[in-house]
Amino acid sequence: MVPKNLRYAETHEWALVEGDVCTIGITKFAVEQLTDVVYLEIKKEAGDAVSAGDEFGEIESVKAVSGLYAPVGGTVTEINKKIVADPANIGSDP
Repeated sequence: MVPKNLRYAETHEWALVEGDVCTIGITKFAVEQLTDVVYLEIKKEAGDAVSAGDEFGEIESVKAVSGLYAPVGGTVTEINKKIVADPANIGSDP
């Protein structure tokens, strides 16, 4: 099932706009293709500006390392530290 309130990038990131906040993540398909995620690096911090298409991090699995790209431009307000600390959990709710 594909949530209809999300916008998707060709690079398998999604964006959810609620008011003036945009939450981003990666698609379930991307997680399934990566299989076991072992490491997640976010190269931006709260307060940093990003432009649409900028690489903001990397996700590593037992199969590959892939870049993470901003589907929209804006200012980073928060990083999900829980998922960075334990990236294996990304499979339960991409």
